[in-house]
Amino acid sequence: MNMLMSNEKLEQQIYFKNCYVKHSSVARAISSLEILKANHALGGEQQCMLIIGDPGSGKSRLVQEFQSQYPEYVENDTVIKPVLVSRIPSKPDVESMLIQLMMDLGQFGADTRRERRREAGLAEALVKMLKKCKSGNPPEKQR
Repeated sequence: MNMLMSNEKLEQQIYFKNCYVKHSSVARAISSLEILKANHALGGEQQCMLIIGDPGSGKSRLVQEFQSQYPEYVENDTVIKPVLVSRIPSKPDVESMLIQLMMDLGQFGADTRRERRREAGLAEALVKMLKKCKSGNPPEKQR
């Protein structure tokens, strides 16, 4: 029996794996994320959403779909990420979470800072990065 999959079958499998079905519960979750994003313009303490579920239930796919609606773009040599997605490290502490957020913002080598900086320095560096990266929607011409 030939154990290798034909290119056509492999393409079909990849297509199926990347298929996105906008079920009513997914639409409600996307709507909630849209509300959270819109509330950003109001300023102040922001709410966030924790997405939990069984493995394979579509958590990552949901987040990918939402994030794809707001792609990053460059403005004045700064990468703007309208939607920042991060994962909580498996053994979370303040330092590992700060490093993870910096890596998710595209700060290369953020994990090497562990030896050189403490939490306060990491937090200060993260705040500077967040201010530089901004947030919001790209200009209409770039959408």
